[in-house]
Amino acid sequence: MMLVLPLAPFLMFETPFMAQSDAQPIVFRIPSEEPGPPLSSFEICFDKVERVQIGTLYGYGNLSMTIVLNDVGAKELAEATIANAGKKAEVVQGDDVIVSPIINEPLLAGSFEISGLETIEHAEQLRQALLGRCPPAKDETE
Repeated sequence: MMLVLPLAPFLMFETPFMAQSDAQPIVFRIPSEEPGPPLSSFEICFDKVERVQIGTLYGYGNLSMTIVLNDVGAKELAEATIANAGKKAEVVQGDDVIVSPIINEPLLAGSFEISGLETIEHAEQLRQALLGRCPPAKDETE
């Protein structure tokens, strides 16, 4: 089971901050329990990420990732989680669900941790996507 937790101390591996590829962005969304659009959804990419760190939780050995967002990303994360504590979230890229955590509490500090990543390759794939470029903003008049 994967959980989204508030930031907690854990062993870090160095990961340089730089925009990576132009792959599909990572989307944080709260799916609706009924058919239809998600309750909340926003893209997490280079323009909203301050830092991504891969590490292991002390005493557990499980790989974890800490994502620290800038002010813009932190505001979107707070808005998405404030009314959705206890609900399932999804972190997706295209049609692929990368993780499907439960929101334990509103994430108001602009950072969160994803635990239960199975391999360093999986964690690195997620990190690369988080540091990818954001797609251009859609024109509101279209």
